[in-house]
Amino acid sequence: SAVAGKGARVDIPAGSPVTANLIAPAGDLLSSSDVAFLPIPSGYVAVTVPTGELVGVGGYPQVGDRITMLATINTSVFSAGSGVPVVRTVFRNLVIIRVGPATAQSGPAVQNASSLTLLMTGCDAEYLFWLLNNATMKYALESFSDYAATPNQPDPSCPTLASAGGVGPNEVDERWHFTTG
Repeated sequence: SAVAGKGARVDIPAGSPVTANLIAPAGDLLSSSDVAFLPIPSGYVAVTVPTGELVGVGGYPQVGDRITMLATINTSVFSAGSGVPVVRTVFRNLVIIRVGPATAQSGPAVQNASSLTLLMTGCDAEYLFWLLNNATMKYALESFSDYAATPNQPDPSCPTLASAGGVGPNEVDERWHFTTG
């Protein structure tokens, strides 16, 4: 019972004593080196986005924080002809589940992280990757007093990974109205 719900850091042969340094809290968000798996609820995926000092709020976001993502895109991406740059808030309340690569030590000491790993639905991940390929993305750190609960069950709008069906410029413009308003 002392190890129920925990993960092994290494393979432990049958009959060997299990000591504290061999196990890790399975869902712990504080240390990437101690986690047996990422805490991803059913119906969600972990996606990694690039970050830096100017893109990612000066390196302040930490594990457990929430970010809002803004996209700047030229409307010519959606139709022929000259376009204009437009900024839209595209995602809110994205939970950060890792800062930097898995080999980095997570927590407040991570300096100059080049990536953030976020929790989102498979459907939203398709939109995010389209935007990462076609827009300039910036992040805003949300106030802890505005955080929504971390999801623990599938999102009804995208309940399974098979719900994702692909996106292109028409779907992106329909969702966020870059060419109107």
